Amino acid sequence: MRNGMRSQLHLLLFVLFGAVVQTTVACTNQQTANTDATQQKVLNADTSSQEPTASASKQPTAGADKSMPQPTLIAGTYNLGSRYITIANQGNRTCYESFSTPSGRYALSVGETAGSLTSEKDYFAIDGWKKYGKALTLRQSGRNLLITDQNGSPEEYTFFQPIANDKYSEVLAKCLNSTDSFFELQPGYSISSTTTQTDTRSAVTGNLLTPEQIAQLKQLPIPIVAPTSLPSGFRLVKASGEKAKYANGDDDSGYIIAYEGENNTCISVTSSQSGSRGLEKMRDEQTEFGTLEVYIEKARDSSVRNIVTFLGLKGNLVLISGGTLPDSNADGGWRTCRPVPMATYVQVLKSLSTVK
Repeated sequence: MRNGMRSQLHLLLFVLFGAVVQTTVACTNQQTANTDATQQKVLNADTSSQEPTASASKQPTAGADKSMPQPTLIAGTYNLGSRYITIANQGNRTCYESFSTPSGRYALSVGETAGSLTSEKDYFAIDGWKKYGKALTLRQSGRNLLITDQNGSPEEYTFFQPIANDKYSEVLAKCLNSTDSFFELQPGYSISSTTTQTDTRSAVTGNLLTPEQIAQLKQLPIPIVAPTSLPSGFRLVKASGEKAKYANGDDDSGYIIAYEGENNTCISVTSSQSGSRGLEKMRDEQTEFGTLEVYIEKARDSSVRNIVTFLGLKGNLVLISGGTLPDSNADGGWRTCRPVPMATYVQVLKSLSTVK
């Protein structure tokens, strides 16, 4: 009996020992598995954290592949006085058409033409005028359009009205549908040596004053100033002055030397009672009389009424282009005239000298 109980006890202990061993082995295997899983997670975490870094190192630096923004022009018609220019876009193609009312009054150097435009830096260049040696550019300025000649003198055209794609003129449609450089002249408009040079060429004409006119003007107690060169086609229309005094005895002598050019343009050296109030400063220019400020006065339609520079000399002398011109046949002895282009004005300004 006792031996049987002992055998059963030994069997029970053996079973319990085997269970303990299995439990221990299972726990050991589980810990090993957990350790391996943890190591794999760490390895995966390290790998995943390294991949974006490696990828990022292969990416270009921010902005490295950015190209210069291409210039754009707002489609529509722009206006400056009696002059108009229409801009049309079709995909990457940009064309223009310029005209005036009535025809023949388009004094700006783009002429009465139509053609394709090529984007260059932050502006557009007119393809057709390049073969005539003229660098003419168009640039958007807010809602308005700046047209600049090769001398860097811009004229600002005001946005006049939009234009629908199906309302383009025949010449604009031809330009937009062409893939080559396109350039056509408006009917009745032609390009000649004078067309391409009128606004920028100055002839060494002297001041055109006669010896008698010079002698009379030099009797005045103020400096006599006149251009030493004038644009081609300009002529002297008046040169006279008079001595005068204010009631307090101060000198009030003055004179006018006036010239008329093509297309009813004008430019004069004269005494003035006014100042720069109400004028818009455009630029500074170095002259024989020092650095002078160039101003413009705009008309109601935003066109330039006149260009003005005060010379800073006794008699409050001023160089003015536009406004009015002496004309004995006009009511009151004066008639309205137009300013020359800014480039031409600056050339005359720089040529001013005291008459000897």
